[in-house]
Amino acid sequence: MAVGDTQQLTFSERPDPVTGRIWTGLTDGPGFCYPLYFFGDTVTNDGQALVYYRWHADQVQNWKLDLQTGLATQLTAASTANCQWRFWDQDRPATGVRDQLSTLNPVTQELLYFDGNDLRAVHLGTLADRHVTTIPADREPCGIPGVSPSGRHLVLPHVDRAWWASATESGAPKRREAEGCCIDIVDLQDGSTHNVLFINNWVTHTNFYDERHIIFSNPPTECGLLLTSVDGGWYTQLCVQDERRLQVNHAHVTARGIHYETVSPSLDVGVMGEVDPISRKYQHFRTDVPISHRGRDPEGRLCFGDSYWTQPKIESFLCWFPRLEVNDLNPHELLTAGFVNFGTGQHSHLHPTLMPDRRAILFTGPGPDDNTNQIYLLDIADLACSETESSAN
Repeated sequence: MAVGDTQQLTFSERPDPVTGRIWTGLTDGPGFCYPLYFFGDTVTNDGQALVYYRWHADQVQNWKLDLQTGLATQLTAASTANCQWRFWDQDRPATGVRDQLSTLNPVTQELLYFDGNDLRAVHLGTLADRHVTTIPADREPCGIPGVSPSGRHLVLPHVDRAWWASATESGAPKRREAEGCCIDIVDLQDGSTHNVLFINNWVTHTNFYDERHIIFSNPPTECGLLLTSVDGGWYTQLCVQDERRLQVNHAHVTARGIHYETVSPSLDVGVMGEVDPISRKYQHFRTDVPISHRGRDPEGRLCFGDSYWTQPKIESFLCWFPRLEVNDLNPHELLTAGFVNFGTGQHSHLHPTLMPDRRAILFTGPGPDDNTNQIYLLDIADLACSETESSAN
């Protein structure tokens, strides 16, 4: 298929077998469909369009879905070889956009994507496609980029291509001690680029906190969440480990600071956290279930995520927390029954995010044929905002 080709999708509805909440299926097969990585926007600010990946017939391309009409339109026709997100998503060879590295610019209504080392932008309305910049040939885009609040700049990491090839080849042990991983800022209007910093480890995610500050993830450190500025030349850790050796996992920029969950200390409990990256004040909230992915709410007012249980079998489920208190074990409330997504890696992660109208959670769930994963909305229109303690360490 080519840019501009369309498919008419039919939305489906079914009640959750435990909570009764309505699942609305937005996509269907053949092929896997999954949102853009949930650190940034995947739905336009007006809630009218969803931008997503479709992985089918060994091709990974970006599509746009009109949430009013169900009309899906192909946005890209990239040809990156071996394009899947390494280390995790190498189920079989595929070509197309660099998987997981596409980013929506909600200000300009453009999708930013990589075709090889070329950073390109396609407009969601006109489908006009333009070249923004090119990463040097001896480098490899290696992590998820992020758009500044103004929509003017993009922050992105790249790494030595030789290291990347050796570290991510099939069967190679996972290595993250990359030398000279580089974080750059790209001006999306004129394509000019300036370096922020080099770091001797693989950077997996970059994002703007505001126009001046950048957060990025570097998994091997004692804290996976780091901070620098657009001027660069320095970085620091946010919320370092305590005696429990808690490590930040996924982190979201919100109007109330950075919200994150930690790698769960056990199979029975979890820890959510909040940190102001400027004052460095933070607080942890213990939860009565482990949290795999804290859900994204740009306003920072709804505390939810996906969790799992291991008995009688391993299943994921969505849940929320009416209140988070610092010194208590905070109980969850179920939003869904347990379910199992197909396959492994990022294609199977739920990555829950709140829709702009705050009436539904967007997530990846099992397709009706049990051989793919698809995109769903879960009705949460009745939920109030979560209450949290405002004190911080």
